[in-house]
Amino acid sequence: HWSKLHAVQMYLPDYDFLLWIDADAVFFDQSRRLEDVFELGTQPDVQMWAQDIWPDYPSVQRHELIDTGVVLFRNSLWTRQFLLEMYHLPSCQDHLNWTEQYCFTMAYREDFLGMRSRMKIMPTPAVNHHLLPHPDQPAGLFILHLAGRPSKARATHFEQVHAGRAAAFRSSEYDAFWRFRRLFAEHSFGGVASLQTCIFGIGARHRAFLDALLFHFPYLGAFTLVRQGAPQLW
Repeated sequence: HWSKLHAVQMYLPDYDFLLWIDADAVFFDQSRRLEDVFELGTQPDVQMWAQDIWPDYPSVQRHELIDTGVVLFRNSLWTRQFLLEMYHLPSCQDHLNWTEQYCFTMAYREDFLGMRSRMKIMPTPAVNHHLLPHPDQPAGLFILHLAGRPSKARATHFEQVHAGRAAAFRSSEYDAFWRFRRLFAEHSFGGVASLQTCIFGIGARHRAFLDALLFHFPYLGAFTLVRQGAPQLW
């Protein structure tokens, strides 16, 4: 994780801006420009852009504030100095075996080098998320980020997205799922990253619901409760 800071320092001087995106993330909506997503034209004094933390473990346990899986850096003297000196921030020295994400939070809290006035923290999911939107609303997600998922599961999910599997969920058989998703969204998806779900029954409509859950909520842990006399197993 710390290697990203070294990589950014190597290449940032050659460009006006540099976007870091983790290897476990991909662009989902390719119709929008970075300039529009990060609103660069309206923030001439901002030097770094990132997103706030979606509740998960261990980020919540560490009380982290900034998701550094996707970060936009402006090439400036301040940015280069910040990246060079943050590694030596005293409050980070006992946690260098963690990720640089934790130290970004420590630096922000301490307003290291005036970071608070130069860092734009955007609300989730303005930049990236792991929850997929409705197929008719591609602008609902800019970057799909599956942090921490096993490599095989992540690759399979990316392949399905790339193959256009989302289009299948326009069918009316998934209406129950979309009603559930709208209601769940009103409650901020429970404020957690990983979901555990009990599904009563495993008939055709239950299968469709679970299918949609597994695709649109990649961190879902699904628990199926079979009722006596369930019409079919699958």
